[in-house]
Order: sequence, then structure tokens, then C-alpha cells
Amino acid sequence: MWLRTKTLLEPFCSEFKRRQIALTNRIVTELGRIFTAGYARLDRLSLDIRYFEYNPKDDEVDCLSWPCYPGACVSLSDLREFLCGGQFMKNRILLSMAEICKDIEILSIHESAETSPEMLAEFIKAQRRLIKFTLTNWSSEILEILSSLRKQARTLKYMELIRCIFPRNEDYTKLFRGLAECRNLQTLKLEQCQHLSTKLMKPLAEARNP
Repeated sequence: MWLRTKTLLEPFCSEFKRRQIALTNRIVTELGRIFTAGYARLDRLSLDIRYFEYNPKDDEVDCLSWPCYPGACVSLSDLREFLCGGQFMKNRILLSMAEICKDIEILSIHESAETSPEMLAEFIKAQRRLIKFTLTNWSSEILEILSSLRKQARTLKYMELIRCIFPRNEDYTKLFRGLAECRNLQTLKLEQCQHLSTKLMKPLAEARNP
């Protein structure tokens, strides 16, 4: 199942728009309860509010709470594809899902929004067969995330880094060392990233991949 909360049509007044957003949030929240309370097992999940004018609160049960429901340990245990995007801290979601989901093959994370790099790195390490990883608009620390990819050295084939900010003063031998160990990597896409240099890319150039 693939659920995505998309932007609403421009309403005639802000109050009507606010009610639309609140109603949409309640509907998606209730769907989460239904699917995680039953015997459904999802293989794809998108928690993407990039085009949804909604500001989640840390302590609120909302459309982003699916991985935190009691039944999620069953309904999300076979998840193969996960997308999480929007200007909100993703720590709670990543922490919950790292305990449940171990076989994600396609992972897409959009917007850092003060999300803990360590939390994302631990989530990546928890996976057993990650094939494709996309990271977009990441402005926080990135070394630990890229280093965690060495845990996916046998399976990772596709990597996208889009509009990410690399550190200026990082030891260039460290940043891409984990990715360089991914011996089955076939595609690496770097787009509109800041502070990218040939020095940072050196470990990749020296990697011996088949």
C-alpha cells in the first residue's frame, strides 16, 4: 500500500483550508490505526508531507504516527520501501521503525529538519538488504550517515544525494569511505550538492568495485 498526503487545492478562505487540512490529517491518522490494528502487512509506506501544509507537533498523534501504533510491529515488519519527507524531525519515526523494519530495500529521506544523523545512521545499519538510498535536502551532519552504508556493502546498488551540504573541513579520506566499500554499487547520483570536491570523491575513485 502506498499512501501519500498531497497538497490540497487552494481554498477560498484560510479557515476552510485549515478545516481541510485538519480533516485530511484525521482521515490518514484513522487509516493508520485501521491498518496497524488488523492483519494487513504493508510492503510500501510513504510518510511524505512535503506538499501538505501541516506542521506536526512532537507529542501529537497524527498522520505521521503509523510506525508508533502498537500493531505496527506486525503490519510494517515486511516493509520493503519507505519514504519519509517534510519539514519535521523524523527521530521518533526512525527509532520506532529501526526496531520493526529490517528488510527495507528502497529508502528515501527528504529534508533534514533537525533530524538526528545518528538516528538515521542506526536505521540504515538495521537493514539487511538495502538496494537503493536517496537523501535529499540534507543540511545536517552527513559523515555518520554515509559511513553507515558500509553495512550495506553487499546489497547497495543505487545512491542519490540531492541538494545535500557536505562539510568544508571534513577529512576527505573519511566522508565517502563507507560508500566506497559498497562493491555492488552501480549508480551514484550527486545533484546540486554544496562543497563537493574531487578530494572528497577520492575514496570512490580509488574503490575497486566489480
